[in-house]
Amino acid sequence: ILIAATVAYLCNGLLETKTAYTSKDATRKDVLNGLLFTVAASFELLYALANKSTALLSISAHFYVANALLTLYLRRNDSMGSTPARMIRAGDVLFLLGASTDM
Repeated sequence: ILIAATVAYLCNGLLETKTAYTSKDATRKDVLNGLLFTVAASFELLYALANKSTALLSISAHFYVANALLTLYLRRNDSMGSTPARMIRAGDVLFLLGASTDM
């Protein structure tokens, strides 16, 4: 199950990176955000497939935290007037909380 979830994370990170790279409105920070998620998922996949080294999992958690912080930073000026926007912000905060707990 961990390997399947990690592969899904890796695909998500690659898709985020590709979307940010091809978008006309995206900045280098958006591309970096996708790359951080991709690197985090890569280390987690190495953990799942390799020797179960906690160092790999720790590195992965640090990249997830960096990704969550950058996501919150990039969305800091987004309008919070709608319910979906508030739900997205709450999801970002929960992701940061979960990644911080993993560290």
